[in-house]
Amino acid sequence: MKPTLQPTAAETAARTLVRPADASTGFVSTPICRLPRNATGLIDLDGLEAGDRRIATAIGLVSHAPARLARAGRNCIVEVHNTRIAVTRALAERLCLRLANAN
Repeated sequence: MKPTLQPTAAETAARTLVRPADASTGFVSTPICRLPRNATGLIDLDGLEAGDRRIATAIGLVSHAPARLARAGRNCIVEVHNTRIAVTRALAERLCLRLANAN
């Protein structure tokens, strides 16, 4: 059996941090696991690694599609175009919604 490589604490933290607002658009990307229920925004696949991006697109998530966090918790449920998609906690820590910057 091959040993699995676990990400370091720094790598995990870097992937789960809120990305700063884009000055040109006024949006900030936030991992869905950090959002309250019913938060709305645009799906942001730009910061995902290739493997996570393949998983996200395979389950029907498309970058810049409007979405709502229907349920937060151990497994999150994201609603896109009246379709609810379950997302594991591991992916929810990296999958972001682009929210309008409050500032």
